Amino acid sequence: CYSMAKVTSSGVSATLIAGVCAENAATISRCYSTGVIVDGGASLVGGFCAENLSGGVIEDCFWDSSNSEVYTSDGGTARTTSQIKNLFNFTTAGWTTPIPWLKSDASSAFAGYMIFYWQSPLNVYPGYTDWISDNFPGGYLGDEVDSDDDNVVNGDEFISSTDPNDSNLYFCVSSIQSVSNGVQVSWTAASNRVYSVQKTTNLTDSFQSLTTINYPVSSYTDTNSVDGESSFYSLKVSIE
Repeated sequence: CYSMAKVTSSGVSATLIAGVCAENAATISRCYSTGVIVDGGASLVGGFCAENLSGGVIEDCFWDSSNSEVYTSDGGTARTTSQIKNLFNFTTAGWTTPIPWLKSDASSAFAGYMIFYWQSPLNVYPGYTDWISDNFPGGYLGDEVDSDDDNVVNGDEFISSTDPNDSNLYFCVSSIQSVSNGVQVSWTAASNRVYSVQKTTNLTDSFQSLTTINYPVSSYTDTNSVDGESSFYSLKVSIE
């Protein structure tokens, strides 16, 4: 579980206030909070939990001490904002095995914090969860992680249907060559993918779409190319 909510006390002296739970007598595991905590005069304030009662267990849990500006808690571990967005702190606590979590895109509403894998924008596509299970049986670190260091993040490898664990396999134009009736652009096509071929004659200008091609076709011939004229091609892939 996680909470990104702002928590504010009412100012009553007997109240307890915390990022996740005021009181706990159960077991809370693999949970974190990031929200601002505004203390209006509570008797107990905790970054994660204000009072962990007898029988209460809090394990592998964190709170964002930078954002909450609360540095103590009756359970949980304080992390700065940069630390709580660092996958290492979660993988070492076993959060990504089995697969329920991944790191969100820093530009998304989740601002780089950990989210459930089903909250990924890619989960709208059939096969996403199976793709994670097949390629990352030990745990998935997220769509924005480049698992094979090929400068292509995992999410883009899913979209292009390339191997996210092989740095030699990534989406690209495989060849551009002159043919009798023009210039042929080729690539490796994958099922359920759509390819957009674009062109410009000057890299200071924007690319213009030439055509959209569905699998299994894996090449396009530009019959409007002009001898002696520079041509630059771009290829984009999306899921059908």
